[in-house]
Amino acid sequence: VAHIAREKAGIVKPGSRVIIGDVNPDVVAIASAPEARSRLVRDVDFEVLDNRVAVGGRLVDVRTPRATYTEMAVPLHGRHQGDNAVVAVVAVEEFFDAEIDREVLDAAMGSVRMPGRFEVLGVQPLVVVDGAHNVGGAESCADVFFDDFQVDGRRILVVGTLASRNAADLLGALRADDFDLVITCTAPSPRGTPGKDVARIARELESRVDRSSQLVGTKHRVAIDGNVLVARGRRDGRTVIFVPEAKGPLTTGITLLHVIFHDHLPVAAMRSVLQGYDNRYDRLVDWVTETEGTFREDRLAEMGVADLLILPISDTADLWRTKQG
Repeated sequence: VAHIAREKAGIVKPGSRVIIGDVNPDVVAIASAPEARSRLVRDVDFEVLDNRVAVGGRLVDVRTPRATYTEMAVPLHGRHQGDNAVVAVVAVEEFFDAEIDREVLDAAMGSVRMPGRFEVLGVQPLVVVDGAHNVGGAESCADVFFDDFQVDGRRILVVGTLASRNAADLLGALRADDFDLVITCTAPSPRGTPGKDVARIARELESRVDRSSQLVGTKHRVAIDGNVLVARGRRDGRTVIFVPEAKGPLTTGITLLHVIFHDHLPVAAMRSVLQGYDNRYDRLVDWVTETEGTFREDRLAEMGVADLLILPISDTADLWRTKQG
């Protein structure tokens, strides 16, 4: 990343207006070195305030040095496209030295197209093409596919690589082992890696369960226990429900649901929810009364629903003790 940043910084002139969209400290330092007319940094001078999945892409709220634009429809898939969008908006503002008219902004965003970058070609069945040629691009493609889309039926990955790329790294970034079927082909280029070689590498690929203790602790737990699990996404903080799919005594798959809970529930409703989920109500009462002697049930209405379902019982009990004290 640093060498790319140095190449980009090489074109900066004293009269340039520099917009830095990468928050990596090394990148910011490199891009800040050349003399420039002005310099704006993401998450300091401008930022994404909200970034959520919408039909056909993302719905984004952004703040720039000149304005705040809410519910901006970005017809591209992936959370990272919200970050790209705010950089584009700030660049246009700097070019014209003015706020952007909202009708002009909406019309411009509505016309955005990015062929070959998580481009949806069909929806029944879902067909997506992506020209990711490095690990970062492949990771973004996989994140968008698995996080933003609820796919019914089999997941099939068709992949080809160039000889100049590490096929194992790309397949790993694409999470090839999470697909039901991987079809390999020879990329239509003199530098294309033969499809049979890509297939061999795919067969030898280490599974995510084997190489990631974090994955073992979540999906593996759901698969072994066969119980629904509520958790938070490690990177985006969204609430996720893991639902095991079973055939007889065996777990054959896991469905991930992104959900939004109410902030709070009445005492009776919250108690009922906790009683029905992993016996959390009785366990919480036991933890609290072990040191406090009594359990103030009215606190159930004050605590966040997601926290009550997700936090370890010991952590929740500590919050309870703090509130009761």
